[in-house]
Amino acid sequence: MKTQQSDKIRHLASSRFGDRVAAAEFEERMHIWDVRNLRHVGSFATILDFGGNRLAISSDGTLCVTASFEKHGVACYSTDSGNEVWRRADVRHSQLISFTTNDDGIIVCTDDKSTYILSRVDGRTVSAFENVHRVIESEWGSFFFQSGDQMKVTGPGGFVRVIPRLKFAELAVAFSPAHVCLSESGGGIRCIEIGSGAEIWCHFQKGHHATQLFYSRSEHTFFAVDFEYESGGNCRLLRFGAMTGQMDVIAHPNFHGEVAFCFDGSRVVTSSGDVIDSTTGLSVGHLWRV
Repeated sequence: MKTQQSDKIRHLASSRFGDRVAAAEFEERMHIWDVRNLRHVGSFATILDFGGNRLAISSDGTLCVTASFEKHGVACYSTDSGNEVWRRADVRHSQLISFTTNDDGIIVCTDDKSTYILSRVDGRTVSAFENVHRVIESEWGSFFFQSGDQMKVTGPGGFVRVIPRLKFAELAVAFSPAHVCLSESGGGIRCIEIGSGAEIWCHFQKGHHATQLFYSRSEHTFFAVDFEYESGGNCRLLRFGAMTGQMDVIAHPNFHGEVAFCFDGSRVVTSSGDVIDSTTGLSVGHLWRV
């Protein structure tokens, strides 16, 4: 697939352990790629519009969900056929979409201080939370909640940890079995032990912040997309030891925009279509070129 300069890929979502990546243009047009075989599966039109994080793909890679802010709501599509499976036009002002860890539901966080969990099968509302801006689920039974200016993490036993906010906005969150890692706008990356609430390590570099975070179970490391926001420069891919915070810069040329972490983080797809081996930092293929 070749794209024109005006049609660059602006949104990416990956199936964590599956083969597929959903790559969307500025609005509407979606492309599905098989990362393992570097193969284009198909392209189709969706209701997606630009803004927020309004794109998600199921762990098995068979469904993707997109949203528009205003009139079209939330819709689910088959990644094989591109056919619309269901639509909830009444769920508006979506800002963040993700699948639940068991793939049974879709978490939709809205700009109206409400969060919904919708059924994967037909889009019906399974649960609703008022005055909650953001919900992120861990594979290990923990949840991150943002309500107003307050950030909380709940553990598997039901206890609640309040996380002090250091900056005005949270950017990214990732969980390991025992820790939550988060970044804030204009701030550093903090790793906090869920059980005790203690900060294990912190990484801060002036003029930088992390726009994406990802935890690799097999490597027991956190990956971060580091953006040099003061100069509007490129991004770097960083790797941190989950317990120590020891940092490595992945030896790959700088890139712009989003990335998608595939195969438990062993492969990283960039918005320019490069597929990177996260161990060596070397390119192992291309899905598309811009």
